[in-house]
Amino acid sequence: MNTLEEILKESFKFDEETNYGLDLALVSLQVALKAYFSTYQTFKGRMFVFEKEDDSNVLKDVPSNYLLEYCEAYAECIVHFQHFSELVIKNFLRQDHSLLADLSDNKVEVFHKLLHGNPLNDEDSLSLKSVEFSEALSRILRLVKSTQIKNYEELKFILNHKSTLEELNKLRNRIWHRGLHILKYNALDSFVGGYILPFVKDVLEHPLYKGNAYFYIYKSLFCEVDPISEVIQESKKEYPNIKKLAFLKELGRASFINPLTPVRKTSGVFKSIEEILNNDHKARAARIAKIEQKYKISEIDTCPVCGVDSLNLYQDTDTIYDVDDNVQHYLYPMYVKCQNCTFNVEPELSNASIYDLKSIKDFF
Repeated sequence: MNTLEEILKESFKFDEETNYGLDLALVSLQVALKAYFSTYQTFKGRMFVFEKEDDSNVLKDVPSNYLLEYCEAYAECIVHFQHFSELVIKNFLRQDHSLLADLSDNKVEVFHKLLHGNPLNDEDSLSLKSVEFSEALSRILRLVKSTQIKNYEELKFILNHKSTLEELNKLRNRIWHRGLHILKYNALDSFVGGYILPFVKDVLEHPLYKGNAYFYIYKSLFCEVDPISEVIQESKKEYPNIKKLAFLKELGRASFINPLTPVRKTSGVFKSIEEILNNDHKARAARIAKIEQKYKISEIDTCPVCGVDSLNLYQDTDTIYDVDDNVQHYLYPMYVKCQNCTFNVEPELSNASIYDLKSIKDFF
C-alpha cells in the first residue's frame, strides 16, 4: 500500500495543466448555481407555505417545513459562492502581484521567487499560504480605492459589492465552523438574486473571465431564457414573485442536467461525434416519453430547456356528479417532466405566460 506522502504527490495544478480554459473559481460557481437552482425541488408541491394566511399577515413558512434536502442545497450554495468569490478576488490580486494573495511562510528563497516572478516547484507551492478571504477583500478594496492596483478601472465594481461579500463570508463561516445557520427559502432568493448574482455577473464581464466563462456555467436553453439574468431582474422588484423565481430556478437546474452537448459551428470529426451522441440522447428520451405515455395518461411536447420532444404532460382523471346525478369524468394536469433533462414543474407554479416568459408555452 502506498504511503500517505506518496499518495499526496499524485496531483496536478488544475489551472496550469489542463485544457479546460478555466480555473477552479468557475467550478465552484457552477456547483453553487446548481445548488441554488435545486432549492425549488426541495419545496416542490409545498409552495403554499409561502402564501399568507387567509385572515392574517402571518406566513405559513416555519422551520419545520425545511427538509434536509434544502439544508444541504443551502450549505452547498453558500459555501461555493463564497469559495468562488474568494478565488476571483485572489486572482485579481495576483494579476498585480502574487505576494498580494500568497504568503511565503518566512522562506526567503520562496519569497525571492515570488518577488521576481520565478516559477515555484512543488515543495515551494506547498509552503505557500493564501491570505484569509477577509484580508484579501480588504486589500483589493483599498488598492482599488487608491487606484494603485493594475487595471483598477476594471475592478471598481467590487466596491459596489463590499457589504454583500462581507455578509456572504459571515454566512459561510457560520456553516463551516458551527453548522447552525440556515437562511429561509425566500430570504435565500432575495440574497442570491438581489446581491450575489449581480456580483457574479460583474465578475464574468471582467476581461479575466469574459468570453468562454458562460459556456461552463450552464448551456443555452431552447426557450432562450437566461435564468441568471431573469432572476436578477425579478429580484430588483419591490415584491419579487417567489413562484416566478421557482420557475426560473427549475429552468436553470434542468439546464445543468441536460446531457446534450452544444454542437460546434465548424465542421469536422468532433462535430460529427457530438451530433451522433446528441441524437442518441434525443432518441432515447423520446422512447421513454412514449413508454410513459403508454402506461400513464400524458401528452408529449417539446421541452423548453433542452428542445427535445420528450416532455410528458401528465394528467389524472376525476369524477363529478351533476344535479341529476349524472357522472362526468374530466382530466386535470398533474405535472410536466422531461425525460431528457428532467425539467419538472407542477401546477402550483402556474403557467409561464403569467410571468411574461412568452417563449415557453402554457402547460396547465
